Amino acid sequence: MKHKQLGYGIIKEINGNQVHLALENYNQYKFPASIEDLDVPKGNLSRKKTIEALRFGLVPQEEIERLTIGYGLLKEWVDFHLDRLEYSQPTVSVIHGPFGTGKSHALEITRYIAYQRGFLIASAEVDGQHISLAKPSKLFGEIARTLKGKDFETEIPLYELFFHTIHNGNPKPHLFRQEDWLGANYDLIKQIQQTNLREELAEDVEKVLSGNDEVDSIRIIKDQIRKYPWFSGRGIEVMPVFTRSSQVEEFLKALIGYAYLARLIGRKGLVITIDEVEVESSILPPSERRKAIMLLDRLWSYFEDQKDEYPNAPFALIFATVEDDSEINQVIDHLVEKSGGRPYELPYYKLDELIALGREITDLYKEAYFIPIENDTDLMQEIISRFADRIYQNNGVIRDFIKSFMHELDRRYGPPRRIGNERGTV
Repeated sequence: MKHKQLGYGIIKEINGNQVHLALENYNQYKFPASIEDLDVPKGNLSRKKTIEALRFGLVPQEEIERLTIGYGLLKEWVDFHLDRLEYSQPTVSVIHGPFGTGKSHALEITRYIAYQRGFLIASAEVDGQHISLAKPSKLFGEIARTLKGKDFETEIPLYELFFHTIHNGNPKPHLFRQEDWLGANYDLIKQIQQTNLREELAEDVEKVLSGNDEVDSIRIIKDQIRKYPWFSGRGIEVMPVFTRSSQVEEFLKALIGYAYLARLIGRKGLVITIDEVEVESSILPPSERRKAIMLLDRLWSYFEDQKDEYPNAPFALIFATVEDDSEINQVIDHLVEKSGGRPYELPYYKLDELIALGREITDLYKEAYFIPIENDTDLMQEIISRFADRIYQNNGVIRDFIKSFMHELDRRYGPPRRIGNERGTV
């Protein structure tokens, strides 16, 4: 790889738009550089980023369709739920599969398709401690932190939802009969924008809107407002989305409220994925497990009771979990059925599917490093069969297969050794 000013080097690490280059002319000094600093075709660098993601068992965004076994079937399942959202039909669904069969990858596909179709997307990975179904405000804080969409990537996404709602001329929303935080914070943010206090207050307002550190943030916001005599505080409230007393109810109201705002600013709805749910059943003590089930039960009653005081809103919750007979999983299955969702069962992979995946990875490897590797079918099948035996014995560990296959490619052909006909191509 050639740096435009410093000459040739070897890419040691790729992280987003940043790379670390071991420079030939400077005793292999590891130099940080951006993509723009490199003299390389963009498509080639994209493939290097994909290969780097595969080495570490991560999901590569750039080639996600190409590297997903059964992409068509999964897309049909995702589209079914997204189609429902377009008609303001909220839904819950679940992806089942043994350990290592690609549940996280399937959730990534779900978000990828929803993003492309114009939904806002968010994700959370529960750990049974800090992020848990038993802690609704913490769970929603993680959801808020990851919220994004096409042309909607910001560190204050909930504030931006309100801002764009106001900027587009939408009137104050009235969805809830009591403690209308939507209306109160609409008025607050409208006043902040009119008095040009966005820079001073937006980050603290975001904490209130997401359920993070709401008490201190409210105090800070009020103290800030008092400093500006032109800020009309009359009738303006800073109302937290989450309190300490009714977080289960408030979680549901947050889903409904923000999905509604998403629609007001021209997005199709809100798609949220929640991964590693099996952890809750194995780690949570009984008292916390009951709290997690309370959250799921409240969602169930929202879908079950057609006379629920809350309106339908375009949100989807997609869980991923190892299928077992735990109470949490049973409640999720009933919730999926009640909401009109469909579960997705991840399959065990066949040998020919693994061979096809191996060929795609090999082709990407060749394209990334300009290496003239022949697609030797016998060799490919020998390598994949060796890994496949291990996979089948361990319930289909697809991530381990990919990482092992990448290791084999590196061992036989590639980095960090310099290979290829062109100088500095690795």
